[in-house]
Amino acid sequence: AAFCRILWKQWSPTWDFTDQAFQASAESFKNPDFVNVVTHSYRHRFGLVDGDPQYAHLQKELALQPGISVP
Repeated sequence: AAFCRILWKQWSPTWDFTDQAFQASAESFKNPDFVNVVTHSYRHRFGLVDGDPQYAHLQKELALQPGISVP
């Protein structure tokens, strides 16, 4: 959980999350599938693995949405 807290702070430096909010999410870290789920999510996001075929239609719809520009 400590490593995940570091990542939260590093990836969202302006987010002033409470210990209570973190602890509520940290419960999911105890799931034995947590690392596999998170790793697969990032691999899918970067196109390194296929997503679940049952959600392919949703993925196609999302791909048609306009991009979000940020400074």
